[in-house]
Amino acid sequence: MSVLADALQPYFLRQMSMLEGQGAIRHFADVLTESRVSAYDLDFDDASERIIIDFRETDYICSALYADASRFASASFLSISSLSSEAADRIIVPWVLIKLYYAAFYGGHCILRFIGHTCSFLDSTHVTRIKKLSFASGNPPRFSVDAGLYHCVVNSGQTGFGMVKARGAVGGAHEAFWKVFGETLSHMSESVLSGYLDLQTARQVFVQLERLRSILQGDGTRSYNWLSIVRNEVQYRHEYGVWLPASLRKAQRDAICRMVSQWRNDPMSISLDMSEDEAIMRFVAACSFIAALCRTLVYRAAERSQAGRKSFAVIPLNVMAECI
Repeated sequence: MSVLADALQPYFLRQMSMLEGQGAIRHFADVLTESRVSAYDLDFDDASERIIIDFRETDYICSALYADASRFASASFLSISSLSSEAADRIIVPWVLIKLYYAAFYGGHCILRFIGHTCSFLDSTHVTRIKKLSFASGNPPRFSVDAGLYHCVVNSGQTGFGMVKARGAVGGAHEAFWKVFGETLSHMSESVLSGYLDLQTARQVFVQLERLRSILQGDGTRSYNWLSIVRNEVQYRHEYGVWLPASLRKAQRDAICRMVSQWRNDPMSISLDMSEDEAIMRFVAACSFIAALCRTLVYRAAERSQAGRKSFAVIPLNVMAECI
């Protein structure tokens, strides 16, 4: 098992090993409107525009968080499972890159949830519930609570979470997500150095995570959204010579095939040390690494689960087995 799983496991929620199946809530934000408990405490930090939710018990929040993680992991594995062979076809290689991006996007969502974070969309139903409760308690916020993407962080007692509006450099949901992912990754990589791993191993993990962070900040972007930029350029501007008449050579397509296939390997073995002029390969390597890290964390969850075959982590692993 990868030392990356060893490095991140201390940040898993305590109830993870006992959770079974898909859970009653599959979309984390729905804990606000479909709670099986009578109510939750609601408070606001006006200075940081943070909404604070507390259910005063742990099982409900943890079950919803890891059911969400299971859903995103399944989507990631389904998206990437056939790409290592499809990339050899010059006709469909642009869609391979787009699907690979989504495998990383879904995998990134899963990784965040494993360590107690989410980027979750609050719609009008969620917002209306928050506003009604705040006025009923005589404690309305002094800032606007609107629908949109929110960065949620589970509290230290794992009984609730705080959430703030997620904002990217250019305002899109994908850009906002990657900013949250990159900033969380930065915090985690620094924490690894002061964790329980031996210093040499901790440094190896730190270097690998920093290489990923460097790719996410490629071409001078400060919001970690370089993968989203490349995906947009491929999908909407038809850049990088991957659309017909294609300029991407067979040797390059073969290299993409080999790199994508590494998502089934230890993410520490994936090379992320590439030059700036290898944009497509840096993109492929980073996306494959994120999917590989997602797979590694899911395997670790299943391996350490007290629920055995009923573990929530078994569901995406079954999806992966069916696709391969």
